[in-house]
Amino acid sequence: LLVVDEVSMLDITLAEKLLAALGPETRLLLVGDPAQIPSVGPGNLLADLLASGAVPAARLTEIQRQAADSGIVANAYRVLAGEPPVGDRPDFGVIEAPSAGAVADRVAELVADKIPGLLGSRPGQGVQVLAAKYAGPAGVDRLNERLQALINPGGRGTPELVWKGRRFRPGDRVIQQVNAYAKGVANGEVGRVVRVDPEGPELQVQFETAFGPWTVTYRGLELDQLDLAYALTIHKSQGSDYPAVVVVAVRDHLPMLDRRLLYTAITRARRLCLVVAETGILAGAVGAEQNRHRFTALAERLQAR
Repeated sequence: LLVVDEVSMLDITLAEKLLAALGPETRLLLVGDPAQIPSVGPGNLLADLLASGAVPAARLTEIQRQAADSGIVANAYRVLAGEPPVGDRPDFGVIEAPSAGAVADRVAELVADKIPGLLGSRPGQGVQVLAAKYAGPAGVDRLNERLQALINPGGRGTPELVWKGRRFRPGDRVIQQVNAYAKGVANGEVGRVVRVDPEGPELQVQFETAFGPWTVTYRGLELDQLDLAYALTIHKSQGSDYPAVVVVAVRDHLPMLDRRLLYTAITRARRLCLVVAETGILAGAVGAEQNRHRFTALAERLQAR
């Protein structure tokens, strides 16, 4: 039996390779959420398989990640129904600000001060900021710079490696950007910098695995594989979950920030989700279903077999 999780991320090209590698006696169990954003690559595999009725399917309806009366769950369903989220529960809040810059200010305040008080944690610990795009004053790149300056500012005597405009310091949270099988680390894995050698240039990053800590060394051009991870794109977060999530919603990120992307971001949170939005844009975001319409013929071809 082979179990494949997060199948909404699986495109048809990778699915073909997966199926071709199966033995004649292998049973395949696919697990995923069709309401989440579809694969980056072509196709809409999970939704098409369900729509075809050609394969046995079961829907799990009991929430495991959060309590059944959670505001996170209630607002995830609101978003799927095309309704803006509302901040009326202890574990879910909506904060509006007049501009993208003001949104970024509120996010920085929440991550560095407010959320640590709520969680009883250090600044930045247990919280993940999610945004739709890299660019702009409330995009991932700018947010990472601001959050690093607040959470891990360094100082005299702290080693710092500057690589193509990015600054890395001991303690920084970083993300692996590509698959590096020889190093035993995959695209999307998040770790923490444990050693910096500016002269090398060289970094050592510790990743937490099911088998314990795993330390990986990056030298020279291998540093291109890393980026700061205080803020991530929603696409990069798919398949992960966090104690607390801050979702950024600004006008610059429309129309990419649509119903399914917002749903995916909200459902990454286990204990607390705060949506920080530019005033008036949430109704437009949840009313858009840009990613839903993929014109494929897989369901029809399966039905015709």
